[in-house]
Amino acid sequence: FKHMKFLWETGLAEGISAPLFDRDEIIGAFTLFSEKKNTFQPESFRLIKSVSSQLSIAVVNILAGENIRQREK
Repeated sequence: FKHMKFLWETGLAEGISAPLFDRDEIIGAFTLFSEKKNTFQPESFRLIKSVSSQLSIAVVNILAGENIRQREK
């Protein structure tokens, strides 16, 4: 919770997160922060879920490329 205290002290009032998945495994998180309360509305949840799905695909592809490069070394 130390990081949450740090975020609060830097002026961030709220955040919204969605997990990044590789199949059924969580590989990260996509998080947006706001300095104002009530920035994120119900449609924000649908949008971040959609963006996190696309980011998941991109991250999985990047990790796969890194694994290939490592094996080639």
